[in-house]
Amino acid sequence: MGPRLRRTATGGWVVRLTETPLDLDNPAHLEALVRAYDRFPEVGGRVNSR
Repeated sequence: MGPRLRRTATGGWVVRLTETPLDLDNPAHLEALVRAYDRFPEVGGRVNSR
């Protein structure tokens, strides 16, 4: 298993959520994705800037 996190050249992060390629038909993979979005709501512009 390789590292689960890696820094990009522009200062962002790549996070591997599952050991195998993400499969949205796999309930465990979908749950990992939901947990990541819950933990980091700013991903994908989901934070309201008021």
